[in-house]
Amino acid sequence: MSRYLVRDDVPQQKCDKRPTKAGLRQPIIFHNMAMARRQTLIQLDDARISALDQRAGSAGQSRSELIREAIDLLLGTGNAATIDTAIVAGYERCPASELDAWALEGAIAAITAEPW
Repeated sequence: MSRYLVRDDVPQQKCDKRPTKAGLRQPIIFHNMAMARRQTLIQLDDARISALDQRAGSAGQSRSELIREAIDLLLGTGNAATIDTAIVAGYERCPASELDAWALEGAIAAITAEPW
């Protein structure tokens, strides 16, 4: 979700070619950036672009936000990785007190279903 913030105390960059009017505040736009971003070019077929736009629209996100989220999931970074790390840390601090029969049954079923 993007955040928009208007600030008077931030000087306009020299490379910014937007026309300005005296007395108007310049909008500074932050997109939850923890670090500087660099633009990159990727090539996608029409079917992927269409699916991406549909998913982004239904989630209320931009195409770029959805792509960044997908990359974070692929690389194991971002919110999902933070949540996973917190869950593991919680179980390491307070392990389950007794053997969970359902978990054991599920683990055995998952191992049995593997093709190896």
